[in-house]
Amino acid sequence: MVLGALTLVLLGFQLFIMARQTDILRRQTALGEQQSAWRRDEALGTFYRAAFDLASEFRKANIFLPGSKIPADFATHPRELLREASRLFAPLGNSFVMAVNTVAMRLDEYFSAVLRYNSHVGTTREAAQLLVDVEHFREALGRDLDQANRLIPTELRWKYDSGGEYNFRQMCSAPDGVVDLLKG
Repeated sequence: MVLGALTLVLLGFQLFIMARQTDILRRQTALGEQQSAWRRDEALGTFYRAAFDLASEFRKANIFLPGSKIPADFATHPRELLREASRLFAPLGNSFVMAVNTVAMRLDEYFSAVLRYNSHVGTTREAAQLLVDVEHFREALGRDLDQANRLIPTELRWKYDSGGEYNFRQMCSAPDGVVDLLKG
């Protein structure tokens, strides 16, 4: 009888411990999911900040006279961020990481084109062609940012207050008519 009572007490204690362990495991799972969401949201914020910083960098390049150097900041913050793209954007998935790495490569191509243009600045036909190349990379980089943005689930994308999607190609491109003016 005593052994039976002790067995029941021991069984009750074991059930209590198992219930506590289940509760702790449930809390750990919820915490892991919450941390995962935070990392994802941090990656999203980093992406949009880098995209808007790039658009601002390109707007600085809009203010120049033909034959003058492009005031590019080769140590710009987005360029530094994009060098860490695989690590920073991993919470957003492999496709997004690949798209952002394409953006990083395109940004390096843009800065290489700016260096070539700045070293041949002038009013020659060659300088004009180099400037067209710079503008081509700006637009291509904007398209690459748009492609990466489309890989973000619709409900997580940042949008204008009106609900419209950001158009990074337009934000990164030279003002309308500039490239046509250069080609003409």
